[in-house]
Amino acid sequence: MLYSGTKDGDSSKTFHEKCDNIQNQLVLVKTKESLKFGGYTRIGFNSSNSSIIDKDAFLFSFDTMKYYNAIE
Repeated sequence: MLYSGTKDGDSSKTFHEKCDNIQNQLVLVKTKESLKFGGYTRIGFNSSNSSIIDKDAFLFSFDTMKYYNAIE
């Protein structure tokens, strides 16, 4: 595990320090309201303001049991 909000804190700065430029990331999220969702990216995150297209990226929700193509 690269990053844990409960262990590392919940700042986006810390997330990007630990997770940027790492390929093939699966992110799992459980909010304080117990919503559960996540996503996958093959290319990896970055802190720049530039967009990167990853045709393999997707998002999903455990609560609604839905899958979303990230390009959409």
